[in-house]
Amino acid sequence: MEDKEYSNFYAIPANYTDSGKLFGGVYDDRFLVKSTESSRTLLSVPAVPYEGAAEMLLVDVEDKAAVRTIVEGMLQELPEPRKRRA
Repeated sequence: MEDKEYSNFYAIPANYTDSGKLFGGVYDDRFLVKSTESSRTLLSVPAVPYEGAAEMLLVDVEDKAAVRTIVEGMLQELPEPRKRRA
């Protein structure tokens, strides 16, 4: 699994891969990840990080290996990040 980069965008610790894919973040003391086919097979508690945001899934497991499995499966399904204008 790639090393992860953490960003504090709008005071929210967001989780990115080396390639720039955003896969989740910590919102109100909850670790939430984007909803993908593989994350939905392993997680079932929907949560909205903030008003107006898309629904995400609560990571309610504490087993590091299980979290790693969830994230690795998600990374294959998430689209590549859009190129930013210079």
